[in-house]
Amino acid sequence: MQGVNRLPGKERALASSKLPLPNPPAPASSQMTAAPPPSVPPTAGRAALPRLPLGDTRQIDGALATRLRRGLVPIDARIDLHGLTRSQAQQRFTHFLSGALAKEYRCLLVITGKGRHSEEGGGVLRQAVPLWLNQPAIRPFILAFIEAQPRHGGSGALYLLLKKSRR
Repeated sequence: MQGVNRLPGKERALASSKLPLPNPPAPASSQMTAAPPPSVPPTAGRAALPRLPLGDTRQIDGALATRLRRGLVPIDARIDLHGLTRSQAQQRFTHFLSGALAKEYRCLLVITGKGRHSEEGGGVLRQAVPLWLNQPAIRPFILAFIEAQPRHGGSGALYLLLKKSRR
């Protein structure tokens, strides 16, 4: 690597390109109310990415896609959203994803449940998580997401493959 110079305009990605962690709660003695946690990071300068459908693995290597489909990619972290309302689940999921990005995790397991007992029928969270993953603030960090193997929750869970950090 000696004698190699960085190309002009190719600066390292700043830490601000990751999802921000929610603000810590304000002390009880404070008279000011804490600002709500940021729900989306700044997306200035990013082009809108196309929607990523469930099961689309065209952005990843064939061998990696096969390993992901078979549930053979090591799961770095998991979150279980069972029993939460949509807003509670979205807040918890956003915080979880922020932490996973900060720790440079690669593969996550998101357990939504199958929605068998849902009043709406079909699983509110099972339908909502793919929508969250396609939000402009989150989509740039996602390579693929597919239904998990039965041993990890089957149709009530997703494997989520994150892009590698460009540090």
